[in-house]
Amino acid sequence: MKDDLSEQKFLEYFESRTGIRPRVNHKGEAMLRCPCHDDKNSSLAVNAKKQVWHCFACNKGGGITQFEMFLRKCDRATARRELRAWFRGAPSRTESSPREIVAIYNYTDEDDVLLKQVLRYVPKHFSQRKSDGKGGWNWNVLGVREVPYRLSELIQSTAVFVTEGEKDADGLRALGLAATTNSGGAGKWPKEFASFFAAKTVVVVPDNDDIGRGHAEQVARNLHAVAASVKVVHLEGLMPKEDVSDWLNKGHTKEELLNKWEGLEV
Repeated sequence: MKDDLSEQKFLEYFESRTGIRPRVNHKGEAMLRCPCHDDKNSSLAVNAKKQVWHCFACNKGGGITQFEMFLRKCDRATARRELRAWFRGAPSRTESSPREIVAIYNYTDEDDVLLKQVLRYVPKHFSQRKSDGKGGWNWNVLGVREVPYRLSELIQSTAVFVTEGEKDADGLRALGLAATTNSGGAGKWPKEFASFFAAKTVVVVPDNDDIGRGHAEQVARNLHAVAASVKVVHLEGLMPKEDVSDWLNKGHTKEELLNKWEGLEV
């Protein structure tokens, strides 16, 4: 995959990774807070014309593939896979269609103390932030403890649904079901989450695409050794990339969902 992008796409990429819209000068340069460390002084320089970046604090630089590798601590093949996924879903931002926050999802600890927030935008885009302790926000969430969504409710439940995304988890919760997910989307399920599901009945509901099914299998494998039972439920009648929210919007019911796991109690 080549790193030769339009200037706009290059800037949109860094906006997606930092949560900050770059403000460029006449040379196409901008300074951002680097998400790879606790950055208070905007030490990440990006140049949209030259398609390069350099973090003065980390003393690292390169093109977007190198940035993805550095950010995710991954190899080149994984970085390029992540970039291809981003480009497939990346919106083309114009002044006539600015991004708008449409949902904020709180990730809290066992005592409901806020750890971080995930923000959902239209056109579709996500970012994460944490409190800066001064009434504002820090868009660098490195070092924040990773926990499942709605952790305190998960702990209190004996049966729980795992979805791919907070919107779907909230939709099931509105039906009176315990539901959770992980931040970051498909393929980002931390293996450390298994301890939260000990002795629980778990139903994993994947999105209807190869990535979603692969994610569901990853979750199921992780929980198999600790949960009382784990089942991946594939919903009928979905178009590619549709999810449990779409399935419910088609007129299906909570009872139909529960019947897909014989003996499930909530």
